[in-house]
Amino acid sequence: MIYVSILIPAYNAELTIHKCIESALNQSIESEKVEIIILDDGSTDQTLSIVNDFKNRYGNISCFSQENKGISNTRAKLIKLAKGKYIQFLDSDDYLDENACEKTVYYAEKTKVDIVIFDYIRLVNNREELVLSSSLLDGVYSSNNYLKNFLTKDSSPALWNKLFKTEILKGILLPNDISFGEDLFMTTVAICRSNAVYRLSMPLIYYYYHDSGLSKKKVYIHYPDLIKLFGYLKCYVINGYDLENDFEIFESYNIFQFYFHQQYVNDEKYNAAFDLVHFKFLNSRLGSLSKFKLYRRLYLYLIRILRSGFIAKKLICCFNLLFFLKRKRM
Repeated sequence: MIYVSILIPAYNAELTIHKCIESALNQSIESEKVEIIILDDGSTDQTLSIVNDFKNRYGNISCFSQENKGISNTRAKLIKLAKGKYIQFLDSDDYLDENACEKTVYYAEKTKVDIVIFDYIRLVNNREELVLSSSLLDGVYSSNNYLKNFLTKDSSPALWNKLFKTEILKGILLPNDISFGEDLFMTTVAICRSNAVYRLSMPLIYYYYHDSGLSKKKVYIHYPDLIKLFGYLKCYVINGYDLENDFEIFESYNIFQFYFHQQYVNDEKYNAAFDLVHFKFLNSRLGSLSKFKLYRRLYLYLIRILRSGFIAKKLICCFNLLFFLKRKRM
């Protein structure tokens, strides 16, 4: 029986794909319980050649290719191809701890949960940083309790630091009129579909933070698209759970995260988005700010006060840095 499908979307990853695949092959769990499926999304370098070489040498590796269609389409096709009971996403520039699949499958089987969420190591400029994926302690949480924490705390929306039961991911597709936020959308919907979640405070994946690769392209995010994204998410959260106030906090916080972490402070499109979010979003959402922790409220109020000008935006980026340092210590 295949327990885990490790799904690897790949695009122009010739420098990192070898280590990524090796980490999937060297899992401590029995190899016959793992399948590795790689979909090359139209790479123009030697990525596909490297992947095919692995495929020819190992029987549990499947390789497919397509014209470039982006990360959302690539992951959707990988999910359809998965035959395992569980799915582990793995980006082509990241790599797994050797015990990742064994540990997550153990807790998923033992506790009968649909999702196991674990910590990760962020690799920045050859430096390793431990990142906690949730503020919760180890243990089983109902989908309602975990969702409440996910909506109102700094829980990670990434797909790759979670083991999912395959059946809850089948059929989750990013709406056609949304071009970003796939991890946030799929993770939120998966939690809503789950019966329970296990929180595992153990770093089991190494996330390589940089500015290239399939899922790390810089994009401009427009206000109407943000509203659409959270409109879709609200349908799942509000219809199944009594968490309307929590979702309002979630929406407010993440809209600001999307905007101000793009760091396009000296760019005309960024400036336009900056002004737009002031007058069309923040003015209509001030009531929800009282529910934020103090440091988040200060963050948002500063943005409101410093309405315009390049100097103002540079000050906000400085405050943004302080905000991250504060969050990291929590």
